[in-house]
Amino acid sequence: MPNASLIADPVTNWTLSDRMRRIDLEVRVAYGSAPDRVIEILLTVARANERVLQLPEPAAQFALFGESSLDFVLEAWVARHEQHGAVRSELALTIYRTLEEAGIAIAIPRRDVRVRVRSNDDADDEPAQG
Repeated sequence: MPNASLIADPVTNWTLSDRMRRIDLEVRVAYGSAPDRVIEILLTVARANERVLQLPEPAAQFALFGESSLDFVLEAWVARHEQHGAVRSELALTIYRTLEEAGIAIAIPRRDVRVRVRSNDDADDEPAQG
């Protein structure tokens, strides 16, 4: 918003009258996991949390095929914006435990590193630097 608009035009503070806030929680699971089961777990956990609003109802989506994971997003609403951090943490902990109990692994980024060991013989084969 341009500074001139802040001075000349009316500004509406939407959080003053509506204290609801959406929680967006990204969850990455290992390839080979059942996407439908992950979505079911995310929704079950959100619906079971007493501070998560049922309207608008929680939503979970399979967001994308990540580099080393299947990526999901859980969206849930809380009635009071100051609850956002605590409820987000509660959801994350419960999701972690529930996925673990279901045998679904949280994705760990995979990096392949190849190391070539040089011997003194290799150094003789390369052109001189300089």
